[in-house]
Amino acid sequence: MADTDFTPDEAAWLAQVDKALKGAARETLARRSEDGAVIAPLYPRAREARPLSLRPVGQPWVMVSRIDLPQPEAANAQALEDLVGGANGLSLVLAGKDDPRGGGLTTGAGAEGLKATLATVLRDVYLDLVHLRLELPAGATATLADGIAALAALAAERGLSAGDLDVALVQDTLAQAYVADREGGDALSESLKAQLAAALKACAAAGVSWPVAAADGRVWHDLGATAGQELALTLATRLAQFRALEAAGVAEDRWTSLSTLTLAADADQQETLAKARAARLLDARLVEACGLATAPLRLHMETSWRMLSQRDPFVNMLRNTVAGFSAAVGGADSVCVLPHTQALGLPDGFARRLARNTQSILMDESHLARISDPAAGSGALEARTRDLAEAAWGLFQQIEAAGGLASSAGLAKAKAMLEEANARRAAKLAKLAQPLVGVSSFPNLGEAPVKVLAPAPDLQSLGFIRLAAPFEALRDAADASAASAPHVFLAALGRLSQFSARAAFATNALAAGGLRTADPAEGAIEAQVAAFKASGATMACLVGSDALYAEEGPALVAALKQAGATHVYLAGRPGPMAEAFAAAGLDTALYSGCDLLALLREAHARLGLVAQTQEAAR
Repeated sequence: MADTDFTPDEAAWLAQVDKALKGAARETLARRSEDGAVIAPLYPRAREARPLSLRPVGQPWVMVSRIDLPQPEAANAQALEDLVGGANGLSLVLAGKDDPRGGGLTTGAGAEGLKATLATVLRDVYLDLVHLRLELPAGATATLADGIAALAALAAERGLSAGDLDVALVQDTLAQAYVADREGGDALSESLKAQLAAALKACAAAGVSWPVAAADGRVWHDLGATAGQELALTLATRLAQFRALEAAGVAEDRWTSLSTLTLAADADQQETLAKARAARLLDARLVEACGLATAPLRLHMETSWRMLSQRDPFVNMLRNTVAGFSAAVGGADSVCVLPHTQALGLPDGFARRLARNTQSILMDESHLARISDPAAGSGALEARTRDLAEAAWGLFQQIEAAGGLASSAGLAKAKAMLEEANARRAAKLAKLAQPLVGVSSFPNLGEAPVKVLAPAPDLQSLGFIRLAAPFEALRDAADASAASAPHVFLAALGRLSQFSARAAFATNALAAGGLRTADPAEGAIEAQVAAFKASGATMACLVGSDALYAEEGPALVAALKQAGATHVYLAGRPGPMAEAFAAAGLDTALYSGCDLLALLREAHARLGLVAQTQEAAR
């Protein structure tokens, strides 16, 4: 953008920027999204932008609670508590083998078994007044057709017309096939067609037209997809489902009403908000390309499981608040906030109440539903939405060019995309270019355990990722050690004011891997060596100022090595003293931007914790 496009205030801002940069290019302030789009530090107002057609003006989103307690009686109590507490939607999650969130209703086989379970779970629930989502993960004992028949029969028993119920059925065959490592091709296409045909037959028998085709972006998100990839893969899923509906003889004007879209909302506020808005643009483009009549997209968003941490889980409440806010402002028709302890296991009533109240506060106290598309006209958010939509459409075209998501080549393309995204993100997480508060940044080794009803399943072998998992595996391994001595002794140079900053940095960095440090104290080299021997630690880390490193650093390293230190770190970069430090026996520099995860894993190996670490990572 030319300088003449800026207002005088912006020109003044740029003048101050240039002054602060001291000759560096303004481009150094820009960054890139995971999908490669440039994110500028400042955007002018998008004066020509108009609000998108999101959730209708003034219409609140549906506050959905996840009902996944295995025992129907307990699930009923939770459902009633959630509805009384403000929820007006229930996500009934059946037990399955591929849901990393864990839990799930235990049901009997077939429609009758499911109906018996749902009758208990939904006892005293006014079925015609709540939104019901029936989620069927892979391995569920019921099918979509069973779910339709069970809900319709339950409505009839209550004296209701099934058509009066607001129901969405959620099972993404293509995403589940990818998780199961199926190759796709004709067999997968036929499986999708058969599934939807059976569901449509059950809908016809029940006299309902509930959505039965679901594109579930959460699965791709949990597998590591970027926002653009998640949108592209769900768009490819919707197109495959349209083809299956066409093969089933369904009239074109019904295709969009029979399908729903579910996306993950994470703690990147601008990206999540842009993702929700871009989903509407992409769906409209797809509908237009298919020659279908324009119809509103039914968009559900759930806060990200991938972003949740097991360590310091109360930070998840902040992540959930940002994610829920972004989904609501982005125009989602319904939102589910996962409890903050979901990564640890099956949440208890307290965690579920906090999740429910998060939505209540956003809606009833922050009044987020009163304005439709408040992001309209924001230069930053309009640009993020446009860039994300363009990136997603390009990836979608690549999948279609490979034969579509239901083909072997299409699934292979998805795999390549996810592997590349995970590799890039893993490097950023390891170097703290993407820090995780409470895990890789500001960890608390003394945190108290948090209660859950049952431990989380270990489904890493299926490819699901949580961002915090690599660091948490190290924490678990360190906690399993019975040793009480510190793992690393902090050898201080100079006065407290000279070493406190680097001591705090080293303490936090090592704690990210569960490694304990001895509190540093002022003292000469002889005193530091004596304190090291008394500490019981086998490794040491120098902390001090650059000036003192130059004066005394190599001598202290040599003295620590002679005293038995098996490995000596330096907090900071050795700089011009690199050669002298190496001659003295310095092993590793610990500095901002280093591969901290690799450093911590190597430290675990030296301490004999590698066996536990590898086991925790499996």
